[in-house]
Amino acid sequence: MSADVSSPLRIGFLFEYLTVNGGENSLLAILRACHRVEIQPVALIPEVLPSDGEAGTGSDQNSASHPSDSSRPLRKVLQAAGIDMVGCRVGLSRQSPQLWAEHLQQLIARHDLHLLHANSLSMSRKLGTVADLLPVPATGHLRDMMRLSSTAIAALNRLQALIAVSDATRQFHMAQGMNPDRLQRIYNGIDAEQFSPRLRTGSLRQELNLPQEALLAGIVGQICLRKAHDIFAQAAVWLQKEFPRLHYVVIGERYSTKPESIDFDRQISACFQAAGMPERLHRLGRRHDLPTLYPELDLLVHPARQEPLGRVLLEAGACGIPVVATSVGGTPEIFRPEEASLVPPDDPVQLADGIRSILLDLPTARQRARHACTSILERFSLATAAHSHRQLWRSAVRR
Repeated sequence: MSADVSSPLRIGFLFEYLTVNGGENSLLAILRACHRVEIQPVALIPEVLPSDGEAGTGSDQNSASHPSDSSRPLRKVLQAAGIDMVGCRVGLSRQSPQLWAEHLQQLIARHDLHLLHANSLSMSRKLGTVADLLPVPATGHLRDMMRLSSTAIAALNRLQALIAVSDATRQFHMAQGMNPDRLQRIYNGIDAEQFSPRLRTGSLRQELNLPQEALLAGIVGQICLRKAHDIFAQAAVWLQKEFPRLHYVVIGERYSTKPESIDFDRQISACFQAAGMPERLHRLGRRHDLPTLYPELDLLVHPARQEPLGRVLLEAGACGIPVVATSVGGTPEIFRPEEASLVPPDDPVQLADGIRSILLDLPTARQRARHACTSILERFSLATAAHSHRQLWRSAVRR
């Protein structure tokens, strides 16, 4: 099946979860930037049927469990973006490749799709198992760096093209045996109109009932082992006496309902409690006002153990906020050494040192952050990212 590439491409985007995290926000930003005369997206979202059990399980979000319906905002976000939604029986991918292929074939025919694109590594693997049976090309996104079986690598290599979100991600997967000819690095783009430097208003300190002279260090993202909130808490204890005005803001929530995930979440608060500083930890949960929250922080702390290309880092960097982050994955591709404090992972003492270096000279740290802002907005332009995605999808359809 070939499409007239001069006409709008109708692409079915396969989502594995009904939650919205960095991967979903990154794709949605691209789709908003692609004019509907160029790309007509159809979101294929998990449909839970009695025979499927819980659709969309996988590893990309560090959880084999699913959150409650109240924390599944994907439908609302897609609706707000004006993107059509169609239920997809993701659970079939675990039961029978033949049934899974037939289901996708029906969706392709019913919605006149020119291409299917999977928005996560796990979903890409599932799509790859049936790519040879589909009447249209299939592509996918690699937003994770994880060890894969030879079977998973073979499935991914059946896709027409794969998008790696950083050079580090591409190199990692090439070393595992993925076909380099089908593996293209395309950075996520950042919307400069949404994320940009703003004047601090003091609203967050007022919300937290803190004096305006309080210092705020924030961590943003899903609460999980990979994001290393435990190292964030331990670094806070190291700095307890040196910076008595420093408060710690946790923005994000835990999705996994596994016992070990619940215990990990509890340990964050327990660490502050044991150090006698529970009042300096502020949990904000999931927030939808990040463009206005970032400027209220004195610095962003990102202690991730693994990070293909942190969207939070792009957002905070574009807002001109000083950053201390671990030098893992694609993070050094975002920040040059003179633009942020990069430290080794899993080391609360060095993370504390990075925080200290920023707080002891905030004027210099803010100047470095302004340089980072200019660089990020140039190198991670949303328009450039959208153009590269369109080119890849059109090229896949032409083949």
